[in-house]
Amino acid sequence: MNVIRVCTLFDSKFVVQGMALIESVENESSCNVFWTVLALDETSWSFLHSMDKPNIQVIHIDAFEDTELQALKHKRSWNEFCWTSAACLLNYCLSQSQIGQKVAYIDADCYFFDDVDELLKPLAGGSKITIHEHRFSKDRMAWLEKSGRFNVGLIAGVNDSEYRNCVQRWRGQVLDRCDVNPTEGRCGDQTYLNEWPSLYSSLHILDSPGAGLAPWNIKNYRIEIFDGILKVNSKALYFYHFSALEIIFFSSFFSIYIPAAGYLNMDRNERKIYSKYMKHLMRISKASGHNPRFRIRFKSNLKTLLKGGVALQIGRF
Repeated sequence: MNVIRVCTLFDSKFVVQGMALIESVENESSCNVFWTVLALDETSWSFLHSMDKPNIQVIHIDAFEDTELQALKHKRSWNEFCWTSAACLLNYCLSQSQIGQKVAYIDADCYFFDDVDELLKPLAGGSKITIHEHRFSKDRMAWLEKSGRFNVGLIAGVNDSEYRNCVQRWRGQVLDRCDVNPTEGRCGDQTYLNEWPSLYSSLHILDSPGAGLAPWNIKNYRIEIFDGILKVNSKALYFYHFSALEIIFFSSFFSIYIPAAGYLNMDRNERKIYSKYMKHLMRISKASGHNPRFRIRFKSNLKTLLKGGVALQIGRF
């Protein structure tokens, strides 16, 4: 059976989201998935290590063998350090993988609703690298210049010289600078991807609307439900990027959350996406005793509540 090596990273605040990602990929995948998880603190490492799953390699950040990344641990903000770590982790996984193997990085706040192997079929047809665009909705087009054309939610490729050179170059760039500077057109690690189409001839840009659906592009599409399965413009919803999800209160019985703080309110079918995700988070929390990060910001939460942007999820697993 086909094997894909996937890496991700998270700390104790995102353990539940990270596990939801892992379980969603495995539940939907038609192939075997081997994980490498960079645990960014002791709590996340202890939890993952205690699971003792043979298909999950867990690396504590303090034991990660990248001296240049380690040197930046106390020199960069937490966000910048995490962004920098993604390229370094992907570079490590490529170095540990067989030639010809599919290797991917996925953000911990992504969640799969369909088969990752099916999504990455272009890599079996001659393409060696694949990424996806932000595809900003009309009301967000001003973000294109400052946030970049592409999103780092998923980056995948086949372990060959071009993909390795691509990731090594990206790693060098983020080690040099990984800040947010709109004046210079710099947004962490992702604006570096703007040049990839002109540099890598085997690059494939995913064109499925269900590849990287997110708050910044969901208004471009029609969300439908066929026989209980979520679709995007009648096509597969592969994965959703749950960026800007703010949890106000969380328990394994019920939770209150803002689906996409700072974005447009969600309609009924769009909220079905969030409902499935929240149920999975609650199920993992109940089984593990861990809660995802949540915050109470009275002024902004009240404003969102008055606009009808707050949602409630009752267990009902």
